[in-house]
Amino acid sequence: MFFTMKEPKIVTVENLDFVSGPGYSWLRRHILNIRYSFLLRHADIVRVPSKAVADDVVKYYFVPKSKIRIV
Repeated sequence: MFFTMKEPKIVTVENLDFVSGPGYSWLRRHILNIRYSFLLRHADIVRVPSKAVADDVVKYYFVPKSKIRIV
């Protein structure tokens, strides 16, 4: 008999400059938004480097604060 353990899915977000920063075309911004929303929706833990990035993740992607870890 095999037992499978669900391994946690961890996503690290360094910054979200593409959301409001200059230098990104609308297409690139749209593609990144789709990728990040998918990854963050399915993640068990979201690692961020600062409280500012954590606030942006909650603000733009509606991730519960209980999933976010500041490292």
